[in-house]
Amino acid sequence: MSETNLEMLEMRAREQRKQIHNSVQELKSNVQARLDPKRNARLYFPQIATVAAILGLSAGYVVGGIFSD
Repeated sequence: MSETNLEMLEMRAREQRKQIHNSVQELKSNVQARLDPKRNARLYFPQIATVAAILGLSAGYVVGGIFSD
């Protein structure tokens, strides 16, 4: 192979590595954004509050039932 052909292949390999690196960084930031607990708590606050209220009322009813007999 000629030297220019090798240089071209090396340059293409560098570009592909850079592209893969950028893709991985983008994927990593997207995953971190989707799994952010503060963001998810803000988005799903009504559902979380409803479940917490139901669990609290159920626990209070069970504890009250134990001590009322």
